[in-house]
Amino acid sequence: MVLELGFSQVCQSKEVRDYMERARKLCVKHFDILSSMLKEENLHVPRLYETEVTDSTVPPFSDKLMLFHIVTLLSAAIAYYSEALSMGQRRDLTANYARMNTEIALIAEDGLNLLIRARTKPHNHAIFNKLYCFFTNYFFINHFDTS
Repeated sequence: MVLELGFSQVCQSKEVRDYMERARKLCVKHFDILSSMLKEENLHVPRLYETEVTDSTVPPFSDKLMLFHIVTLLSAAIAYYSEALSMGQRRDLTANYARMNTEIALIAEDGLNLLIRARTKPHNHAIFNKLYCFFTNYFFINHFDTS
């Protein structure tokens, strides 16, 4: 959330800035879902660091590098949600993880498409390959499901 907020205020491209804002809103939504589950169980909710973001508008990095960084983090979130989903014992938790995983995969795909349009190849080919396999499997399962 914090990185998306900081990057969105310094991006030079409107398209990348809009993407960063969409990613931030999705992360806030997911944080709210997970926080509400913690609150229901009377557990501590981690604090947000949005107050640490300055009001600078000078980009420290190129739009391509910032976009690649966010897409990589979203890709990692897919792995974290998938692991949580596979280990979950409660239906309410696994349902939330499955839905959040799908939402984050879709926005990560949008980021990859932005990178492709910018003619930027991701430097970490292993992550790109994992994402490609995930999206291929996701498409196959959702469009050719025989059950």
